[in-house]
Amino acid sequence: MPAQKNTTMEPHQRDVQEVAPEAAGPGIEEILEENEKDSPLERKNTVLFGIGLVATALIIIIVLVVSLVYLKSSQTTSTKKETVSAAPTATPTPAFVPVTFAVLNASGVKGAAGNAAQQLTGRGYMVLSVGNTKQSAETMLYLASSLAPAVQAQVLMDASTLFNIATSSGDVIGSTAGAELVVGVK
Repeated sequence: MPAQKNTTMEPHQRDVQEVAPEAAGPGIEEILEENEKDSPLERKNTVLFGIGLVATALIIIIVLVVSLVYLKSSQTTSTKKETVSAAPTATPTPAFVPVTFAVLNASGVKGAAGNAAQQLTGRGYMVLSVGNTKQSAETMLYLASSLAPAVQAQVLMDASTLFNIATSSGDVIGSTAGAELVVGVK
């Protein structure tokens, strides 16, 4: 008589069915045997695929490293450029031309010639003499004809800035100075 199965099960037990090995599919031993049977071409392809994967990873790493180095050097260069361009640009000062002055007060205001002489020495000119002369309404500048045109232009530019004189009133007469400034009322 066939053996009877116990049909009474505990609630925590499951009904497990036994399956024949042929029905379950290939076993581990069979899979390993199939892999060993791989053709030499398949093995070669697997090796080449692995080498290609490693080579690709190395190329990506090299590209990343080179990019980071380039970016870092670009930032350093940018900072240096910004620093250089941030420095103020000095306005070139014209070369000083040594011209001597005689300063005369024609305004009637005490000390006017002395003040003008201080302004000229502040610009680097040498004042040979300070004195008084007959009263004049305007401030005038006389330049020696022996001064080069570029020197005359420089003296006129400084006189324009300091005393609002636009032109020379003529040649210096009776003085050894290269220029004569007559400080007038205006």
